[in-house]
Amino acid sequence: MRIQRHQALRPLSRDHHIALQLARGLQTNASPHLRAQLPGERRALVAHVQRVFALELAAHFDVEDRILAPAVAGKAPDLDRIRSEIESEHADLSALAAGLSDPALDDTAIDAALDRFGHMLEGHVRREEREYYQRVQEVLDEASMQQLGVALDRHLVFHGKSAA
Repeated sequence: MRIQRHQALRPLSRDHHIALQLARGLQTNASPHLRAQLPGERRALVAHVQRVFALELAAHFDVEDRILAPAVAGKAPDLDRIRSEIESEHADLSALAAGLSDPALDDTAIDAALDRFGHMLEGHVRREEREYYQRVQEVLDEASMQQLGVALDRHLVFHGKSAA
């Protein structure tokens, strides 16, 4: 069943496509097709993950934490709980991404960390889509969703991304 996403949240949902492709490609059981889209050499793969994290995922987390979270804070207890857990997942994913460059990690540890990051990122994205964004749409009225959309668009344009 396809989830109908409110126009205000679509730019954030579009970011999830990039994250899911990366997440699924990093998992140990990744399809050869997904794996082939990533660097084959382990250290190059780590560098790629950190680059995508810095350029895409960290910015996505930032807009959710600085714009979306304040817009929904205090609107419903269950939404506050989900928002808090999402923010905690952002911190966990950030720490895991940073830890990938630890020179003490051997190949086995790198493989395990990449697999863990992939699974964690996939779960995070799916949770945002199925729970967080869905609940935001249920809790905020149309006027609030429109205001949120304007704030997200302004942020995206300011940071050089297309809101369309």
